[in-house]
Amino acid sequence: MEMKKRITEELGGRKPAEVVELLLDSCLSADGELDGLSDDFSALEVLSLCNTGLKSLSKMPSLPKLKRVSNSADVLPTC
Repeated sequence: MEMKKRITEELGGRKPAEVVELLLDSCLSADGELDGLSDDFSALEVLSLCNTGLKSLSKMPSLPKLKRVSNSADVLPTC
């Protein structure tokens, strides 16, 4: 499933600012980048991106309350 579509489904009618936990596991990234996640997820504390095919977090928005990010099964290059 496409990442943007999965985020829409995970919202379930809530506003992005109301989401505290977002599980995007096994949701494939078409270009290896985050797609559909924005600064609007200001209350997000937990983000799971396991097995998504991410190659970069360069498009990661500012998420001031984020405490935990999981990305097992994906290899991100080091700087």
